[in-house]
Amino acid sequence: MKSKILFIGVVVFSLLTITTLIRCQLDPDQRVSDTRAVNSLLVDQLILDPSENSSHLIGDVIAVDGLVDEVNYLNDRATIILRGYDTEKKAVICDMQESQRGLMDSLEVGQAITVKGVLKGFLHDVILLNCIISNPTNHD
Repeated sequence: MKSKILFIGVVVFSLLTITTLIRCQLDPDQRVSDTRAVNSLLVDQLILDPSENSSHLIGDVIAVDGLVDEVNYLNDRATIILRGYDTEKKAVICDMQESQRGLMDSLEVGQAITVKGVLKGFLHDVILLNCIISNPTNHD
């Protein structure tokens, strides 16, 4: 009888643990918000040579400092395009969390901000997903 109760307890505990782990993996918005220690990079650092400098960070939550080039809501997605301080040809495309729309509405082109998100990869530009604005500042 005791072994049956112990077995049921272990099964219930295992199911709760697995459910929690799956939920954490399925909620990347929460992962970005909860991550405290992240690699901080400038847009210019991230896009100059992504194959050597940053490819090992793919899938990690990173913070990127840059200048707002564009804020758009195309295809029902909220996106901020960040440019570097020195680099004009490439950009970081930040797919924003839904909760960030209010902050996005107050941004101005040329404003310096820090965006935190999951580094998805590199095409012509750099792609960040599930982003939040972690430090809006005024650009002089």
